[in-house]
Amino acid sequence: MTVCSEICRKVMLLSQVKGVGAVKIKQICARENINVPLENIADILSRYVKSTPEDIYGQLKKAGGFADEELNTAENSGVSIICSADEGYPELLKNSKFDPVVLYVKGNLGNHTMSAAVIGSREVPEKYDIITSRITGCLVEKGFSIVSGLALGCDSFGHRAALAGGGHTVAVLGHGLDTVYPKENAGLADEIVASGGALVSQFPFGCRMASFNFAKRDTVQAGLSKFVVMIASGVPGGSLIASRSVLEDGRHLFVPEPIKESLSNEKVKANTVFAAGDADDICSILKLKKEYYDRSRLHILRSRADYSMFDDFMDINEKKSGDVVTGQQSLF
Repeated sequence: MTVCSEICRKVMLLSQVKGVGAVKIKQICARENINVPLENIADILSRYVKSTPEDIYGQLKKAGGFADEELNTAENSGVSIICSADEGYPELLKNSKFDPVVLYVKGNLGNHTMSAAVIGSREVPEKYDIITSRITGCLVEKGFSIVSGLALGCDSFGHRAALAGGGHTVAVLGHGLDTVYPKENAGLADEIVASGGALVSQFPFGCRMASFNFAKRDTVQAGLSKFVVMIASGVPGGSLIASRSVLEDGRHLFVPEPIKESLSNEKVKANTVFAAGDADDICSILKLKKEYYDRSRLHILRSRADYSMFDDFMDINEKKSGDVVTGQQSLF
């Protein structure tokens, strides 16, 4: 297994230089050839930051120790480190505005052009575990890889339903791959990798969980996916970050209409707002600029018959004839 390409290692070095963030790295990589000696990279960076080539060269040399330590840990942990210049970098994520500089991967990313995120709150009303499992099972049958965040609640339901259906699933973590949070899902993380799925993170080894890291994690979930299915969320709610991000990427968001038993439950307040369809209210809870709101990209799942809308996102060779829902037309 190749742990990291030379170009990816160079990107890791760039990320350690003062004043060079993710956006600037993308600009530099798009305009410059960084697969050159460090002295040349230092000259290049001096045109983008307020530092001398000598100072930058010193920072790059120091960053070499960080990169070597990361690569050593990756090799011992069965982890690959990739960047957008690498062939195996997920195409959907590369085309997202939320693509991280580097991605740590443990396991197999699978067919990452056919991915759908299934996300939601940690605490949800009764029966939303069933809704999550049914939607996930439908997506797996249609050939989608399931992306989620390994959290308790909807994320766990989605990952487990994907595994139960013999599908592929990817867990995006908000910390380094040397640990698993929450600890209760350590076994689930192992199952995901053993089944042929993957754990991924944009954070280096040793990086621990923090609220702002999980917000970044949510944007990557959206970036990895053709669309997001937001099962249930209160207002505010962490799942709304991925919901906003997928719309900002010009992709699609699916939201189940609240079932009767939960209409007054605060845990599905966001679903109620989405189902009502008021653009101002939707943009308000998502903290979404109106310029990114397109009603045609928001889909409300009111019954199992609406699952057929997922067909529009399938690869042409994956579509099955006669794939219809029969029987009771409800979310169950």
